Amino acid sequence: MRELLLLNLGGIRYGVWKDEILAVRGIETLHRLPLSPTCIAGMSILDDRTITLADLSVCIGLSPITRRGKNRILVLSEEEKVPGFIIDGEIKEVSISSSDVFDIPDYLKTPLIKTCALHASEPVPIIDIALLYDRVLTADREPPMADFHVTGQRPLSLSSIRSVRVFVSGGESFAAPAGDIKHDAVKPGRASRLALIPPYVNGIAHYRGRIIPLIHLSRRIKLPKAGRAGLMFVARLGKEDFGLLVDSDKGKLYTRNLKLKELPPLTQCRWMRFAALRRKEILPLIDTGVLVSASPEHEEEMPLPDRYKPASRFGEQYGREDVGVAEFLLLGVRHALPASEVVDSFRIKQYRRVPNVEPLVIGVAEHDGDLLPVLDLAMCFGRRSIVTPTWQMMLVKNGDFRALVITEEAFEASQLTVPQQRGVPIVLPHSVVYGCYPAAATVRLILNVEALAVHFDKALVKEFLAALSKEMEQAPSEIVPALLEPDFEAEAAEAAVFAEEGEEEEEGVGVEDEMAVAAAAGIAAASVPGESEESKEFIESEELIESKESEESEEVVESDDTVVAGAGGEESVESLESQELVESQESEELEEPAYDTEPAVAPEPEPETMAPAEEV
Repeated sequence: MRELLLLNLGGIRYGVWKDEILAVRGIETLHRLPLSPTCIAGMSILDDRTITLADLSVCIGLSPITRRGKNRILVLSEEEKVPGFIIDGEIKEVSISSSDVFDIPDYLKTPLIKTCALHASEPVPIIDIALLYDRVLTADREPPMADFHVTGQRPLSLSSIRSVRVFVSGGESFAAPAGDIKHDAVKPGRASRLALIPPYVNGIAHYRGRIIPLIHLSRRIKLPKAGRAGLMFVARLGKEDFGLLVDSDKGKLYTRNLKLKELPPLTQCRWMRFAALRRKEILPLIDTGVLVSASPEHEEEMPLPDRYKPASRFGEQYGREDVGVAEFLLLGVRHALPASEVVDSFRIKQYRRVPNVEPLVIGVAEHDGDLLPVLDLAMCFGRRSIVTPTWQMMLVKNGDFRALVITEEAFEASQLTVPQQRGVPIVLPHSVVYGCYPAAATVRLILNVEALAVHFDKALVKEFLAALSKEMEQAPSEIVPALLEPDFEAEAAEAAVFAEEGEEEEEGVGVEDEMAVAAAAGIAAASVPGESEESKEFIESEELIESKESEESEEVVESDDTVVAGAGGEESVESLESQELVESQESEELEEPAYDTEPAVAPEPEPETMAPAEEV
C-alpha cells in the first residue's frame, strides 16, 4: 500500500504521492510579487525566512488559486528559495494498492501526468511532483500537453465495411463502422477531468480493468446541440480503447440492407467521406479513428478548388454572342443562372444537414442515385432562407460539379442579346458573377454557382452585401450573424467616396461605370458623415449665386416668350407643347435602368429655359 494525498485543484481532483514531498505546512499570509510569472503565487514567511511559492494549479495548466480560506504548502526542499507549491482547500490522505494504479492512455498522457489511481471507482490523475518541481527551478514553466493522436489508425475505405453501427448524437443520426465498436452502448462510469484537454474530451473513466478516454462526439463534430450523451460505445481505435459518448444506440445494420455512397467533395472532411443510405434516410458515416485524432497520419486531401473541373463555356460566350439564362427568386428578387448550367428544376425534396461544411452548403440530398450538395445562395448575402414545402430545387451542372440550389420559384429560360449583357460594376474574385442585365427598372445578376460554392467565405459575403436591395432585406429570411462583419458599412462608405472622386476626375464615364457609382453612393448614403462647416458655407454661397443667375435667366426667357406669343398666337403655343413632348421622350430613352440593389442617385434639375405654355 502507498499513501496518496488527494488535492482539489480548480474543482478537479488530483493526487500526489506522500513519500515524494517533505511536509505539508500551513501558511498565514501570501503577498503577490509584481511583474512575476503567473506560476509564482507570491511571497511568504516560513521558519523566519522569506520564501517564494509556486502555484500548483497554474503549473499543471489550471486557473490560479483563489487565496480565500486556508492555504497549504507542499514542501519539497528546505534549502531552495522556492521550497514548494501552494494549494488551497483541504488535503485528504488515502491508501492505494499497486493493483489500483493504472497508466494514463497515450492519447492523454503527458510527462507530468502518466498514471492514475482508482479511488471509490473514480480514476485520480497523479502528478509527478518531483519532475514538476525540477521544471519550476529551471524556469521551464509551460505545462506540457498531450498530443491527442491515435496511432496505427488507417483511413476508412468502403471495401472494408461489412456493417455499421447507427447512433444518435446531438439529436442527429449518424453511422460508424461496426468493426471498431466492440458491443452495444453502455452507461459510462465515473469520469475524471484533466487540465489542458479539448472541450470534446470529457476526461478518463475506468472500464473493465483499464482506463479509457471519453470523447463527446457531438462536441467533437461541433453539432448545434450537445445532446444528452448518456451512453458510451467502447471502440478500438488504433492501439487503444476509447469511450464514445452518444445520445442513443439504434443498433447494427449490414451492408446488404443499405447502400454506401461517397459524399460530394463540398460536404466531405477528413473524418466524414461516405454516407449510408437506408430507404430515404441519409446517415453520414464517421471515421471515428480519424475524428478523434488531432493530426492525421495520412496525407491531407487536395484543396477543394482542385477537386472540381468546371467546363461551362458561358464565361467565354458572355458579351460576344446571345446567351440563355434561367431566372429564379433569390430573397424575393429575380436573379439568374446560365441556362446551359441548369439541367432541371423540380419540387424541393428531402435533404439532411451535414456538419463541418461552409454555411452555403445547407445539406445533402439523394438525386437519381447520387448524393448532391444542397446550396442556399441567400448565404452570400449573410441570410438563411426560410424554406417551405412549395419551394423548388434547380439541378446545376458545370463540368463534374453538380449541386441542388433551393429557390422559392424557378422560371423558364430566356435569351439575352449581346446589347443586353453587361459587366458587373464591382470587382468580385474567382468570377463568382458572370455579369448582369437590365430588366424593367432593375438589374439582375447572373451567378456562377460552382465558383460561389468552391470559394465561399466571409470576404465574399462582404462583397455581395453591396448588391443587397431593400426588397431582398425585407424577404422572409434569417440573418446569420457569423457571416456579417460590423465594420462593413464604414468600409463600403470609404469605397463609395473613392468611387465618387474617380468619377469627378474622369470624363466620359460609361454606362457600367455610372451604375457602379450610383450603387456605391446608395450604399454610402446612410453612413457617410455630414459636411464640415466650411464646406456648408461654400455650398450655400454657390447655391445663392446659382439662384440669382436662374432668376435673371427666367426674366429674359419670359420676355422672349411674350414676344413670340404676340406674333404667333396659338401656333406658337402648339410649337412649345410639341417641343416639350419630344424632349420628354428623348429623356426617357436616354435614362438607364438603376440596380435593384440600390436606388440610383437622381441628377439635380437644371433651371428651366422656357416657360410652360399655360404661363404665356
